[in-house]
Amino acid sequence: MKVLIVTSAMSLLASGTALAQGTSDSLIIGGRLDLPHAVAGGTGTVEWLRETAPGGVQLGALSGSRGGAWWTFGRAGGFLRRPRAIVSGIVELGGGADAASRFGYRRFDAELAVPLSHARVFLETEAQLAQMASDTRRIVRVGLKSIVSKSVTAGGSYYLVESNGATSPAVSARVDFERKPVSLLGGFVIARAQRTRTLVTDVTPALASGEIFGGCAFGSLYRILIVASISQPAANANRIVASLRVPLGSRAVTRDHR
Repeated sequence: MKVLIVTSAMSLLASGTALAQGTSDSLIIGGRLDLPHAVAGGTGTVEWLRETAPGGVQLGALSGSRGGAWWTFGRAGGFLRRPRAIVSGIVELGGGADAASRFGYRRFDAELAVPLSHARVFLETEAQLAQMASDTRRIVRVGLKSIVSKSVTAGGSYYLVESNGATSPAVSARVDFERKPVSLLGGFVIARAQRTRTLVTDVTPALASGEIFGGCAFGSLYRILIVASISQPAANANRIVASLRVPLGSRAVTRDHR
């Protein structure tokens, strides 16, 4: 689920402060393992990320499989910081095959974060559209995130999820604790159970009727993130998500004084 792995507005602001005088490039290598065996599958990703004070861009590719289906697609996105807002977006395009049939895949995601109180509380809005074969899913999210202290960030979100014409609500909450070089996170998701699984929910995991998650990140130069989630009902997969962020170097911003 996106809430587990996407960079938050606060971390974007923090990295912007650190990068105020330069540019940073990173390579992110990640994977996801789905359990139990009945729904076993997984994905692997490789992404390049460039961050600067005004914003950043990312390019990558993902390949995965589950049951008898497999898929591969490219990903492009970025974010832009402004004094009154942070805007981000992602586009994914590709396709795959399930048994003897082939299918296309596309996903569009846009997010806006607006500071409400001295850049310590953020209002977040998000819209997402994903289509694979004949399956379509739309998600609208509204949430709040707060910088409780230098070490603690907390937030919650409300979702409306439309899958092939059926709409259901969901709520989530998450708490992050950071004491460099170690970070901890945990939270839960409560959603109305989906009647049937579809290909698009295999590629972009659906909001389960019950899910708890927790994880940790450690390292300063090289950053490792591991997150595990447990879902109910049993028909939904439990997941382990892991990533390694490898720095590719940074450079100072040069100014032309002519």
